[in-house]
Amino acid sequence: MAKLLKVADELKGLERREWQLWALITGLFLAFVFFISLAYFYWRFETVGIKEYTLNVLLLGFVGLSLLFCAHVILTELTIKRLRNKIVEAERSKLEAERNKMIELREAYKELDSIIKDMADSLIVIDLNGKITAVNKATCTLLGYKEEELIDKPAGMLFTEEPPFKGRDFEKLIKGDYIRDYELTCVTKSGDKIPVIFSSSVMRDKDDNVIGIVGVAHNGREIERLRERDRNLQIALGLIKLPLKYSLKMGNIYFIKEKSLKKSYETFLIQITHGSQGLCFTKLHPEEVRRMYGLTKTPIIWLTFRTDESERTIPFTKLDELTATVSEYVNSVKNSVVLIDCFNHIKLLNGFEQAMKFLYTMKRMISGGDSNLLITIDPDDFTDAQLSILEKKAEELK
Repeated sequence: MAKLLKVADELKGLERREWQLWALITGLFLAFVFFISLAYFYWRFETVGIKEYTLNVLLLGFVGLSLLFCAHVILTELTIKRLRNKIVEAERSKLEAERNKMIELREAYKELDSIIKDMADSLIVIDLNGKITAVNKATCTLLGYKEEELIDKPAGMLFTEEPPFKGRDFEKLIKGDYIRDYELTCVTKSGDKIPVIFSSSVMRDKDDNVIGIVGVAHNGREIERLRERDRNLQIALGLIKLPLKYSLKMGNIYFIKEKSLKKSYETFLIQITHGSQGLCFTKLHPEEVRRMYGLTKTPIIWLTFRTDESERTIPFTKLDELTATVSEYVNSVKNSVVLIDCFNHIKLLNGFEQAMKFLYTMKRMISGGDSNLLITIDPDDFTDAQLSILEKKAEELK
């Protein structure tokens, strides 16, 4: 840049000298015309004894001097043109460099924007007035909003508690500190409440002025699920010995009312860690059950209409095959516990009457033996009358 300014100053100096030279040449030319006119006048009237060769010498001298000045002007013009081309080339190079830099910045921004939009955790950008200026896709998915529904809205609407970008917490952020692992509860568009782990820090401009706050929220449900998986794995490996919550009587059928499968698998795991041999029938992919609950040594059969070469599968409607599999297992394995985590699907796909016949067959098979059957049901899928009939066939674990 300094070199470019130096060239520009040099060009301006040459342009000033160029005008001075043209003014000098014009003055000389006018003086020459005046001198010739005067000499011609006196020559004609022979009042002055000026010889012809003297006039020629003066004329040649002036012509030579004019040619020198013209050559100098031409050289100056060429120099000015060269300097102008140099400035134009420098400007072109500068513009090209800025263009390349803008392209790089644009590509970097696209990449960063893609990372932010596709990141698994929720990201929220808030201005100093507490209004949302940007969110990523994960935030919209978690809370059930569209992006345009959140922009320019107060960030406080997303939390049940006072968020950590007000009051003392905001003062900490301004001082250069950051908020980490702050437990909050988010409110979705439908009104559901989701626990999150919130971390935030301030954004600053090039002059180090605070211009906003960026926050990242980890889904607390996912964190809890991972903790539960780790705990279940430790239970399955015997690293954690849970107390026997339920004293199950051998030869009985027990049902567990729940929408999730947490209580069912916890009960199943406790029975296994206290010496029972387990068999699991699940609606989930067996690999997911092994990963979630650490059942690496327990046989797992997938109830599904799909086929899988790596897993044993039984369709929901093949109740005879399901009955034969349970019968074979309880007759060959002593002190066993069988879990069916999808009795709702059996009832839905076979009808309530067929599902009850299957359950009655199971009861006759297990009664008097040293095995137990655990079934999971979602009570919302059953009428009160159906639940009443079910309670006569099995005992509820509360």
